[in-house]
Amino acid sequence: MRIWIEVIGYVGMAFILIGFSMRDIKAVRTINVCGAVLSFIYGILTRTWPTACLNACLFIINVIYIITYIIESKKKEKQ
Repeated sequence: MRIWIEVIGYVGMAFILIGFSMRDIKAVRTINVCGAVLSFIYGILTRTWPTACLNACLFIINVIYIITYIIESKKKEKQ
């Protein structure tokens, strides 16, 4: 079981690193949401509360920005 917990952590880390290497900000935010979710799960499973807390906050921030981009895109389409 422990190996799966580590895999979740490493995959979450990989998503976040891949997100930082991209240029399209929407893609960065989307990939970082995936990484934050996996890293949050890892933090909960390993009881590393600072990791879980940080990634919960990153998830919320990225989702807010994604929603903002969607709303702005729809406004631009209507104009």
